Amino acid sequence: MKSRWLTNILLFTTVVILILIARYEPGIEEPGVETVTPLRASDIEQITVTRPLRDDMVLERDKDGFWWIAHEPRLPAETFQVNALTRLAEQAVTRSYPVSEMDLHQLELDPPRASLTLNGTQIDFGGIDALENQRYLRVGDRIKLVPDLYLYLIEAGYTQFVR
Repeated sequence: MKSRWLTNILLFTTVVILILIARYEPGIEEPGVETVTPLRASDIEQITVTRPLRDDMVLERDKDGFWWIAHEPRLPAETFQVNALTRLAEQAVTRSYPVSEMDLHQLELDPPRASLTLNGTQIDFGGIDALENQRYLRVGDRIKLVPDLYLYLIEAGYTQFVR
């Protein structure tokens, strides 16, 4: 009887160890989440918004951390709106493709619908993927798909950014 108990405890322990190995997969590193840019939102100092139907808008952060609209006259920017734009830098990408494999005209990236430049990193906005409601972005030599959360901000007038 005692040997059956030992056998059952040994089998139970083995099953628990195998379940833990299967669950946590030791030795297998999780792939990093790809983001739109390598920039962190807190590191962004200048934002340039370019859209075909409106004047360009430049937002600059001063040494005290306040955002300003570089417009005549210079106006304070609404932090909530600017932070919504800077979050794009860290937005997780659903899928990514090399530019060389894609038809930019078909994705509405040639010409782009709008462009956003974060500290010199240009992000071009294209059309929407009809199946998943994801926006096509061109960043450098990559086409990236992200949730369609940002174009409405970029197409807004500068008065919507005034504090």
